[in-house]
Amino acid sequence: MKLRTKETCTLIVVCAATLALAACEKRKTVVFVDTAWNRDYAKNACEIYQRNLNVACIETPEQIATKLKLRFSSSVRQTPACNDVTISYEPLGKNNLKDFEDGWSLSFNVGIDGGAVDYSNSEWQVIDNKTRKSFGEGPLKDAVEAATRICVVATGNGGSVR
Repeated sequence: MKLRTKETCTLIVVCAATLALAACEKRKTVVFVDTAWNRDYAKNACEIYQRNLNVACIETPEQIATKLKLRFSSSVRQTPACNDVTISYEPLGKNNLKDFEDGWSLSFNVGIDGGAVDYSNSEWQVIDNKTRKSFGEGPLKDAVEAATRICVVATGNGGSVR
């Protein structure tokens, strides 16, 4: 196929514009969920609950952490505030260390009542890995509201403070 000069120039301009737009595409904020913390916190909460009230947790700490993960993941997908956020459950390694350092860490403190998870007594906290100073926290009772607040904190798309 032989292109004429004008067609060649147009093709080059279109390709250059496409590459420029791809390079300018906004990079998503990455929030790393601390699954080990979530499991260990659930384990400790269950142990304390059993010691104090002699009632065992209905689920294992691993099951509790998995339910938290699934509940939160579902909420993120329902929340427009999370469109520019990637939630990562991947273990930290060489391939994602830079994203971790530039991102946020999220953990859940689960409440237990009657041996079951009590979401009205559970909380989340998110910490900026870059500064270790910016953070947010809140209740887990309404998972969609929690996901919205977490994504707003992580992206900085909320109000401003001076």
